[in-house]
Amino acid sequence: LAQSLASLDVLSGGRFLPGFGLGGVDPHEQQAFGVRREERAPLFDEVVPLLRRIWTEDAVTHAGPRYTYTDLRVRPRPVQRPPDIWFGGRAPSELRRVGRLSDGWLASFTMPEECAAGRVVIEATAAPDATSDGKKASSVERGPGSGRSRSVASVMIPSVPWLPTNRCVRL
Repeated sequence: LAQSLASLDVLSGGRFLPGFGLGGVDPHEQQAFGVRREERAPLFDEVVPLLRRIWTEDAVTHAGPRYTYTDLRVRPRPVQRPPDIWFGGRAPSELRRVGRLSDGWLASFTMPEECAAGRVVIEATAAPDATSDGKKASSVERGPGSGRSRSVASVMIPSVPWLPTNRCVRL
């Protein structure tokens, strides 16, 4: 996974933005993942810090509950050192994981009020250096359809060239 994501970052010239989620709560959808739902959060807890180490260290030795590596070297190295990693999620435990482990929150299918409440949980959990440069912002966009608001919130570095900066609000 680390090598595939790094390759995509190189091919995109450093514009790749990986996003992950634990998956929906639909049991039929969960079957496709091949990992039981209760195993997914511990997997994230091990893999995300490991990905960052693989992308930034020359050789990685790791002995965890699921993966063990000795002097692992992955090439190519990503252009971004390391790329930001965003998570989806709505449950309080998922929001705390966003604050602990990720650089961004993909708040799909949430209303602005839910984004505001989620942001509080994320900020309360996030370490001051949660992103590589400590800059965080939130983006909320209105979407089409029957007068309802669709919001997309993320904790992100606001200097990304393709991001409409007028939609960013510093946290």
